[in-house]
Amino acid sequence: METGWWIALGVVVLLALVAAYVDGTGRLRRRPRDGAAGRPPGGTAPPRPGELWRGAAGGPEGAALWLVLGTGADAVRAAPVTSAHVAGEAGRVTEGAVRAAGVRSVPLGELRERAGAVDAAVWDRVRHLAD
Repeated sequence: METGWWIALGVVVLLALVAAYVDGTGRLRRRPRDGAAGRPPGGTAPPRPGELWRGAAGGPEGAALWLVLGTGADAVRAAPVTSAHVAGEAGRVTEGAVRAAGVRSVPLGELRERAGAVDAAVWDRVRHLAD
């Protein structure tokens, strides 16, 4: 073989090694620091806007039920739901149950379990609180 073929083969092998190195380091950076990043305890699915979650620590007036308005990496923006306005099961919440004055950032660690979702009509009336 001529010398030119060996040089071309060396360049191809060098490019393959560089591509494998770059791909490997890119995959390592995408891995979360801990296995449960973005999830509440217990391995449940992360909260989504419009869902009701039971919290460990209550909000204003001892509200232990939260309406998720928006999500973040470590916390959610949520409004407390007063139990006086919850009709029957947790998924049947009236607009008066959502306290706009109590909207705050709730760490994912405080959310224990999904309690349901609000009706579409109620969500349309309270979704402005996420802003």
